[in-house]
Amino acid sequence: MNGRHGAAAGIILWTCIAAGAPPIVKNTIAVLKFNNTSASKDFEYLVDSIPDAVVTSLANTKSFNLVDRNTAGRVLSQSGAKDVLSLDDAGLVKLGKALGANALVYGSFLVVGPQIKINASVFNVATGKIVFGADTRGATGKEVFDLMDDIAGKLSAELQRSFGPEAQRIVTVTNKQTVTVKETVTNRIASLTTVTQRGGEI
Repeated sequence: MNGRHGAAAGIILWTCIAAGAPPIVKNTIAVLKFNNTSASKDFEYLVDSIPDAVVTSLANTKSFNLVDRNTAGRVLSQSGAKDVLSLDDAGLVKLGKALGANALVYGSFLVVGPQIKINASVFNVATGKIVFGADTRGATGKEVFDLMDDIAGKLSAELQRSFGPEAQRIVTVTNKQTVTVKETVTNRIASLTTVTQRGGEI
């Protein structure tokens, strides 16, 4: 293929992708309760407060469909599991599919003396694997609110990268448009080659 054909093919490829890409469908995220792995129940409120902070952060991005947390909790209970941390990968996949979710967010927190550590994971339902882990730690006083915002921000940023609209756009174009694009480019190049061989102008 000469330089003129290569340039033409590149223009055709870009045009087909830009014009033919279907609308982006938002991914669905389910945020589950965080487990209190401490002996003390003084911070039991964080079981719901941490995921609430995560949901708020995700909702503000307007990039995802979010599973109602009460629904997520009910489906988890119906699965017979004690909590989300007791599920293996297969169990998490089953839960995610039951919720219609593309990703699950879950985690735990541990309080030792005046310190607290929050751990969180993002589970990809399609691959059956954890794709991201985050943690934050600090004092158990007013700093807890900052820690909640910190873990929520980390999770939101990663979910945007892995499951947000831009990630969806790349996957959609790659998976659904490649065959059509290749066929279009191949046919157009063949046509250009025929015209050139006959002495025609492009």
